[in-house]
Amino acid sequence: MLTRRKIIRMSFLIISIAIAFSVFINVSLAQSRRIYLEPSTYEFPETTPLGTLFNVTIWVEVEEGLDIGGAQIYLEFNDSIINVTRWICPHGDPDFFLPEPPTATELPTSPDPGYVHLAPGRGYVKIAVCKGGLPPTAPWGHSGKIAIFEFNITATPPPVLSSVLKINTIDTYLLDPNNAEISDVVKEDGSVTIWPEFQSFIAAVALVSLTFITVLLKKRYHSNP
Repeated sequence: MLTRRKIIRMSFLIISIAIAFSVFINVSLAQSRRIYLEPSTYEFPETTPLGTLFNVTIWVEVEEGLDIGGAQIYLEFNDSIINVTRWICPHGDPDFFLPEPPTATELPTSPDPGYVHLAPGRGYVKIAVCKGGLPPTAPWGHSGKIAIFEFNITATPPPVLSSVLKINTIDTYLLDPNNAEISDVVKEDGSVTIWPEFQSFIAAVALVSLTFITVLLKKRYHSNP
């Protein structure tokens, strides 16, 4: 049974996380160039079966008028609890960041994710998507969906299991139509957490709080450009 002190401590933790998250959202909304995950946070209870699949979608957001010739995504994760099964280049998706035809160039060719195991608990994938055509010509890419990675869960609690979905590295970048790297791009990491049963309840409360704050901040941002 929870003591009053434990309940107060957990409530304080949730509030602290919510405040920190609100600051993070404010900073993110202020950025005009960013590569990010949507959603950025993945929460699973310990009852989630081994082998459960979930998708991690990578998006790019840039200011109007900035042309994109291509993108490279490096995604590192804890491969002792999750692993990548395939990647998808979203050809034909209206949200795809590159116009088609011609068909965008992929490396490696989907669905092979080119998974590499670095060390215990460390693995990564690295893919590139560029404007098709020889040579590529306008129209160029803009804000939209870059890639989708499919993962499966390979371990369950206890204890709490977590992984950063790390894209904030020099190997993640955008290219302009001249194949030069676009500067001042913010790269926002994500996370995966698999909670034991009781922590799942606390995590759900925290997630609802953070979602509520996010909605409020987005409304404020769009109403006060």
